[in-house]
Amino acid sequence: RRFTCPLWAGLPPRGIRVETRLDDRSAVEILPLDKKSSYVLGRDPRACDVWTPCWTASRVHCAIVHHCEGNSYIIDLGSAHGTWLNGRRVKPSSPVRLIAGDQLRVGSSIHVYHFQS
Repeated sequence: RRFTCPLWAGLPPRGIRVETRLDDRSAVEILPLDKKSSYVLGRDPRACDVWTPCWTASRVHCAIVHHCEGNSYIIDLGSAHGTWLNGRRVKPSSPVRLIAGDQLRVGSSIHVYHFQS
């Protein structure tokens, strides 16, 4: 399954990034998200921009998409175990706005993604 970026997507402001964490205390990896309009997260390193090694993550799990007017959104791509934003499950195929400090969980992965601008 391939992700098709929405027509409303655009390049993000500079400096947007995601921190992949094993828990709430230690940063494992900081990934910039300001080079293109969308980033796919999932278990398949060939199909995803952000690789999640957790077995409960779908091969192509979710996408972070930047709106042409500056906001960013998370879209669950029909994942089996869900995409969670601040403890609430994201409805598949429905963009939900991200703000600085949001925590994103992929499946039951212990990784927490912090969206920051």
